[in-house]
Amino acid sequence: MLRLAGGFSLVLLLTASAAAHEAVGATPIQDEIRQPLLADWSMSDDDLWLDGTEERPTPAASGQKSILTAGLLSFLLPGAGEYYLGHRKRATYFFVAEGLIWTSFAAFRIYGDWKEDDYIRLGETRAGASLEGKDDEFLGLVGFYNSVDEYNTAGRVIAPERPFYDPNDPSTYWRWASEADRQRFRELRNESRESYRRADFALGAALLNRIVSTIDAVLLGRRIRNTIDDGWSVSESTTLKLSTTPLDPDEQLRVTVVTDLLP
Repeated sequence: MLRLAGGFSLVLLLTASAAAHEAVGATPIQDEIRQPLLADWSMSDDDLWLDGTEERPTPAASGQKSILTAGLLSFLLPGAGEYYLGHRKRATYFFVAEGLIWTSFAAFRIYGDWKEDDYIRLGETRAGASLEGKDDEFLGLVGFYNSVDEYNTAGRVIAPERPFYDPNDPSTYWRWASEADRQRFRELRNESRESYRRADFALGAALLNRIVSTIDAVLLGRRIRNTIDDGWSVSESTTLKLSTTPLDPDEQLRVTVVTDLLP
C-alpha cells in the first residue's frame, strides 16, 4: 500500500470527553475542564476509537452487522443494539439505566399499594366506610367531609350536580370518629397517589431510554459501516494535541489528531 505524502491533520472541537489520554500533557486548567466532560459517555473516546480501552470494530467483526437489527434490539432492550455492534461498555450504561428504571417502577407500585391498603383499612375501621372498588371521586369525598350527612347537606349545596348518597346504604356510608383520622386518611391517600404517579414517570423514562438507545445504535451502526466502506484506517503513529481556551465561549477545548492515512 502507498503511504500518502505528508501528515493529515484533523481538528475536532469537542464538548465532551475526548481528552482522557495519559500520553498528552495536561495543565491544571485542562484537568479541571476534563473532569466534568468525562461524565458524558455519549461523546466518549470510545466513540472515536482512540482511548484504547475497547478494540475498534474490524470489518470482519462488524461488516455484516445490520443497522436495522441493532435498532430493533435497542428498542426491545436498551443497550442490546450497542452490544450487538461490539460496544459493550456503551451498552452497559443502557443496561444499568434500564435496571434502575424498572426497579424504581416496582418500588413505587408496591409502596403505592401499601398506602392504598392502609387508607382503605383506616376508612373501614375509623369511619365505617366500605371503600373497596370505589372510584377516585368517592374516595375524595370521604377524605374531605366528616360524614355522608355533611356531604349531602353542605357538599351538594356547593355542587348540586353531585349524586345524593343514602345515609342508610352501607355501601355509601361513612362517619369519621375524629378529625385526626380523616386527616390521616387524606395523607395516606395522597402518598399512595404520589407513588403511583412516580411509577408512571418511570414508565415514561423506560420509553425514553428505548428511544435514546435506538437512535444511538443506528448512529453507531452507520458510523461503523461508513468507516468500513471508506476503506481508510488510522495508523499507529497517531498523536493528540490538546489546547484549551477557558474564556472562549465557543471553543473552550480543542483536540488535534495528527496521523497518516493508509489506503
